[in-house]
Amino acid sequence: MQFVDPDLINDLFGEAETSQRKRAFHTFHQEDDMFNRVLIAGTTGSYAAPHRHTEKFEAFAHIEGGLIVVEFDNDGTLLNAYDLEQCPYVEFGPMTWHSVIYTTERWVLMELALWKTKYDPGDKEFAPWAPKEGDPDAADYLRELTAAATALAKNNA
Repeated sequence: MQFVDPDLINDLFGEAETSQRKRAFHTFHQEDDMFNRVLIAGTTGSYAAPHRHTEKFEAFAHIEGGLIVVEFDNDGTLLNAYDLEQCPYVEFGPMTWHSVIYTTERWVLMELALWKTKYDPGDKEFAPWAPKEGDPDAADYLRELTAAATALAKNNA
């Protein structure tokens, strides 16, 4: 049996605080599984660059903290935003530009993904209209995106 308990979450927070990406991961699946289950915890300063997957179905479920899941069109226009505290489950099909915005100092979510065969690290395309992780422009982009996504998420609540 596998489960999420406070000790696991606290361990992940400790790892995230010392991580360059300010996130830590715990996998519940085997490397060659088609159905991936990943618990992700993070702290202030984490940025997930907008991206999409060619074949991967992906879903996010709220565990703790403030998180907004966002969807973009092909030009980078914000289409949808859902606050996972209000709407605790959001899913995307393949070829959907998306990201997660972290709005509290500490947060936890479960990512669920279904692959056609198994995990493929090459099946991730970063958006050409958004800064990548580590880019000096990422902080300004994230600040603007957070403001727009927060307003849109309130309309979707």
